[in-house]
Amino acid sequence: MADAYFSTYKVGLIVWMVLLAIGSIYFGMKAWLASAMCRWQKADGHVVASEMRRGSKITSDGSRLYDPVLNYTYEVNGQAYMSSVFQPGVPKQGDHALASFIGRHRPGSAVQVFYDPQCPTNSSLRLLSWKGPSFGSIACLALLILTVVRVVAG
Repeated sequence: MADAYFSTYKVGLIVWMVLLAIGSIYFGMKAWLASAMCRWQKADGHVVASEMRRGSKITSDGSRLYDPVLNYTYEVNGQAYMSSVFQPGVPKQGDHALASFIGRHRPGSAVQVFYDPQCPTNSSLRLLSWKGPSFGSIACLALLILTVVRVVAG
């Protein structure tokens, strides 16, 4: 009976450590992206399309979901670009900030666009915050270290 307990305990511990490692890497990558975006430059842009379009997904109660549609243009060094990225890494469906933005910005509205000077096709209307992902990465890493120390200590 004790062997089964310790075997289950070891498997659970390994799964816990793997999840913490994955969380640390995931949040670390998000923090790195947010840090890189701090160096992005600004450009003036204009909204080309901004609407809540009837989607194909239906909820369990039969309600139809709407998909946010946002397209904007901007210019860098005389070259025109078009994008639909509101905030990198954030799915369009279910993003309340994007739905709110669409409600306030109609086609033709002026917007401030953030773009990567190394690759101007990478753009966003909102920068990522580095604080949340940094905290998540540090917390996962700290828990992982504490777990390893606890296992080694016995």
